[in-house]
Amino acid sequence: MNAVLKDPASRSEGDMLSLTDIDRITDFYVWDVSDLDEGVSTAMAFAGKPAAKPVAETPVAAWLRGLLAHVRSTHPNETDFRVEYTHKDQLYLYRGHRDLTVNHPLLCLRRHPTVCPRLEDLNLPKFWGELLMQARLLKGGLILVAAVTGQGKSTTIAGTVRSRLEKFAGFCRSIEDPPELPLHGTHGDGICIQTPVDAKHGRDGFAEALRSALRSFPALPSGGTICVVGEVRDAETAAVLLQAAVNGHLVIATVHANDINTACSRIASLASGAMPELMARELLASGLVYAIHQTLTFDVEAEGWKRGKIGGDFLASFDNASPVATMIRDGLFKSLPGAVEAQRAILKNAANVGDFIKRVGPGVGP
Repeated sequence: MNAVLKDPASRSEGDMLSLTDIDRITDFYVWDVSDLDEGVSTAMAFAGKPAAKPVAETPVAAWLRGLLAHVRSTHPNETDFRVEYTHKDQLYLYRGHRDLTVNHPLLCLRRHPTVCPRLEDLNLPKFWGELLMQARLLKGGLILVAAVTGQGKSTTIAGTVRSRLEKFAGFCRSIEDPPELPLHGTHGDGICIQTPVDAKHGRDGFAEALRSALRSFPALPSGGTICVVGEVRDAETAAVLLQAAVNGHLVIATVHANDINTACSRIASLASGAMPELMARELLASGLVYAIHQTLTFDVEAEGWKRGKIGGDFLASFDNASPVATMIRDGLFKSLPGAVEAQRAILKNAANVGDFIKRVGPGVGP
């Protein structure tokens, strides 16, 4: 078969993986073939840096062979799945994905944490954590988190959910394909239930799971219900989450986009496939509280969760009469970058979160 690795003889000492790298490896890419040794011989790994490293003829090879054998026995034919692998009493979690290439099937394994972080554990920009912990969010609304793949959206959301449940209690349903960070269970006096999307529903899987989750929420007089939507990619899901956000649930959703205005426009456009366009824009304008565009870089000098340095833009709309809400309601998504830039400056110069909120009130525009 055609290998996708460097000739072992051409590798430098710094190119070689060691057993100490296992905990730093974020992704494995392996030809999904019946011969495990052949799969390992073609495997490549990423350990938090852009350079891909071959696994063959390194101490990691035997470890990876055990992982692949486990995947083969527990998930022989699935396309997207969650892997739980225990080695020497240590649990490893991976998101598995199978895909076709020009020559052989590919198996991708992305490492996921075994413990969910709190917001305080993350390396967040100024005031982001405090804004995500605002008590006003108990009344509901939409937090839209946008980024390209691999920028830590799921980690920020998981940290938000855990921290809010621990502080305010409440109930969360998280719809994911598949579930990533371990949120399922109790957090303080709060509860989170993670639900994988059922593949039998096809493209309607997210929408069906979301509708089912919304029917199961308890009646909480003080608010505190949270609904996480792992990815918005169809009209029904977009329409249902917008309605939930204005009906008292805090909806936290991710969308793939390069900036905030594209993310907001995409949600409105998707929802308009299941409802009138004016209604979609009105619901988005009324429900949106925060729109975040997130980026992720790595700080090799930091430890733990702080190694992932989160950046990006944060756009707040604290009132359905705010300039941001008005732009969305009028379909002026191309004007949102001006509001993003204005709030970026306010956030940079604000003395505290209260100062930022006061200055980004209904009367503040770009």
